[in-house]
Amino acid sequence: MASQKITLTIPQSLHQEAKRLVKAGYYANFAELARAGIRKEIKELYIANPSLALETDGLLYLRRLEEIRQIIREAGGINKTEEEALEDLRRIREEVWRERYATGP
Repeated sequence: MASQKITLTIPQSLHQEAKRLVKAGYYANFAELARAGIRKEIKELYIANPSLALETDGLLYLRRLEEIRQIIREAGGINKTEEEALEDLRRIREEVWRERYATGP
């Protein structure tokens, strides 16, 4: 994966907390902590607003999930029992798995 080097300016108090977490072993270094924080923020923003999501596998999933929720809301909700809905989800999951990952006939 290609990387981009950046310069980051943060308040001294935040820098001290970051150094403390690295020293305690929660992160291997400051860059790892920064990447983890950025990933978490992006994920939370995309969950809150899926239209921000880029067209990548994980983020596409969030967008599609919101589209499905919207379709269900527009249709007036789900008129199935919990077990019927779960069975539908299991069936769909198996179909998707076969289409994506199954090899051979």
